[in-house]
Amino acid sequence: MPTLLASLAILATAAPGAASAATTVGRNGTSTPACYFGTTTAALQDPASGAQPAAYTVPFDGVITSFTAGNSVPPDGNQIKLLILEPVSGSTYKVVAKSDPAIFNVVANGRQTFPTRIAVQAGQLIGDYGKACIFPGHTGGPDTDIVRLGSPEAATGAEQDFSGAFYGFLVDLSAGLEADADHDGFGDETQDCPTNAATPGPCPPAAAAAPTGQRVAAQEKCKKKKPKKARRKCQKKARKLPV
Repeated sequence: MPTLLASLAILATAAPGAASAATTVGRNGTSTPACYFGTTTAALQDPASGAQPAAYTVPFDGVITSFTAGNSVPPDGNQIKLLILEPVSGSTYKVVAKSDPAIFNVVANGRQTFPTRIAVQAGQLIGDYGKACIFPGHTGGPDTDIVRLGSPEAATGAEQDFSGAFYGFLVDLSAGLEADADHDGFGDETQDCPTNAATPGPCPPAAAAAPTGQRVAAQEKCKKKKPKKARRKCQKKARKLPV
């Protein structure tokens, strides 16, 4: 019998539009997010509930290059981390990776996008740790969307219980996923050199071409030309030659 992780990987692979092009995993609301400001918690969207169970599931191997999360009033400089999770059994998930802590802008509420770089595999899930924000779901009828909550924060590589449940809502979280054809841990579209995917980061500056000496040699010959008109004509042609 296939494991839950294997089933999710098959589902994600078979989903329409699952390809190597950049895509968005997860969902963000459009109104002011509702957030838990009393305490920090880990949150994920139950992958077995709602009308879009694979929405928060990574559809193909690649690199998460950014994530967008909700923040609400009061915007007090809250921190948030993106979590990459794998289902173990029931409400238990393994924390595969985390982003560095991201700090919300204290002068604005709503949603903010943060750069990151995390290699992921098809079938893994995104979640977050912080003062989790949610928005009304009801995509499959009242209370079918389930937000799972877990606390305290688990270490990378550890298993965490997400037995807390919030019905009828979606986690206000999305992530930008890019392919990584050369498996260097950098997203092919925004983190690798566009003209050479084997070069991570910005493209190296182009090396200056070595001088050919053609122009200098031609200009020297022009100096010997007579009369003056012929010399000017010669120099005009020489200036068009490679340096």
